[in-house]
Amino acid sequence: MRFSNFSGYFYPFFKEEIIEFIQKNEKEIKELEEKIVSAIVPHAGWQYSGKCALHVYKNLKNVKKVFVIATNHSSFGKVVLSAENIKTPLGIVEIDKETVKNILNEIEFSEINELIHANEHSIEVQLPFLQYYLKDFKLVPILVSNLEKEEVKELAKKLSQMYDENSVFIFSGDFIHHGKIYGFEYFKDNKRENVRKADLRFVECIINKDLEGFLEHAKTFYTICGYYSFQVYIEFTRELNLTNKLLCYYNSADVTDDEEIIVGYASIIGY
Repeated sequence: MRFSNFSGYFYPFFKEEIIEFIQKNEKEIKELEEKIVSAIVPHAGWQYSGKCALHVYKNLKNVKKVFVIATNHSSFGKVVLSAENIKTPLGIVEIDKETVKNILNEIEFSEINELIHANEHSIEVQLPFLQYYLKDFKLVPILVSNLEKEEVKELAKKLSQMYDENSVFIFSGDFIHHGKIYGFEYFKDNKRENVRKADLRFVECIINKDLEGFLEHAKTFYTICGYYSFQVYIEFTRELNLTNKLLCYYNSADVTDDEEIIVGYASIIGY
């Protein structure tokens, strides 16, 4: 078992603060009629993107197994799994080791690497939300990077074969990163609105399961953080013939009013 590395940084350190954040921010989020099969959620600090993510987490029901397919910021490996349970301020998250072993056996380009997982926030920031709403579940943690198009499709097909009524597939990623700090300053004026429009083009491709359109748009807006996880999401929802729906979009400038550094966040569901 390993201990959380990002509590007190990306999300609150104390259990009481985590619960307070969730209860304060969930109040105006609507309950959905749809049964969520898959979802895209952001993975920035909760103060920026936590409310966006809650649009999904508040609406998870009857889930016993959670797959989280997330951005691997280290860019080492292709499909990187973990078999270590994780302790957060809300308790221990148990890994579904049997499913992890199954993926390792059937996906040739997969591997276990606990060090990469320990230093990656994109899955860990989701865990307290899952613990609060689901109580009792097992986790299948998957980090993705450097995937070729055929590997995206192979992974998506394998994951789709693992779906059952008690599981949900969470895809973690942020949208365009815009600003000098990211080495990407495409827009000179109306940055907040222009980043929004560019992000919503990605959202349109995801909702329409248009992988080619997504990849074409990413040639210009290559700082999208969910580049690989969103591709797998598109193919996963195609495999299961899901309908996609945008629940929430905003960017960091809507939170901070700072247009010099902008990151986009969205919550999308497949049902």
